[in-house]
Amino acid sequence: MSPREIELGGVTLTVPPNWHDITGDLEEPDAPYTLADPDEGIGALQFSFANHEQGPPPLPSESDLLALTREFGQEQALGTPSAETTFSEGSLRGAGGSFHSGEEFIRVWYVSDGQNISQVTYVCEWGRQEVELPICEDIVRSMRF
Repeated sequence: MSPREIELGGVTLTVPPNWHDITGDLEEPDAPYTLADPDEGIGALQFSFANHEQGPPPLPSESDLLALTREFGQEQALGTPSAETTFSEGSLRGAGGSFHSGEEFIRVWYVSDGQNISQVTYVCEWGRQEVELPICEDIVRSMRF
């Protein structure tokens, strides 16, 4: 089966056919938008959006987004990220970094189209991250605000 497009909070994403929006299945009333493979998945990909509403657009650079990734690590007491990456595809820019916390692998990305910014996190059991991380990278890079 082919990848398909879904919409979360006004943002369009391309996802594998077995990945679904499971936000409504979570017990938290204010849970962020959450994608996962509910049958065979090992982790969850969560999205928070900050949409630009007025004034000049923020126009964050890849370096700015990487700085946000590093700040996330400090604020969450996760330390310095490893496997830092940046990307630019059309108007979409992003940066990501990975963290190890106890038994968990955490990957965080900050992504922007120059106006809007999204924080995306992927969490799974440490040591199993390579199973879904490439899929998550593709989903993150497919974002269209």
